[in-house]
Amino acid sequence: MTRKHFILLADALRRSKPPASEFGCTDRADQWIADCAAIAHAGAAANPRFNAARFIGHINGATGPITAPIASGTPTLQNEGI
Repeated sequence: MTRKHFILLADALRRSKPPASEFGCTDRADQWIADCAAIAHAGAAANPRFNAARFIGHINGATGPITAPIASGTPTLQNEGI
């Protein structure tokens, strides 16, 4: 994957971030944190130049606004007991 792909992935994770009020008290927030860490770890394992701290920083907004706009007509997924 290229930097562009990782930025798109980080943007998607940032968009799915639970509200601050959920952190420390919901499984959803705990799972989101675990997912971000797992993806950062996988990126580092796949690419020795991958900077996991920078990736997490992008998810948290340290590198500025989301860079990839959501395309119009993008389907939304519904959780149907998956």
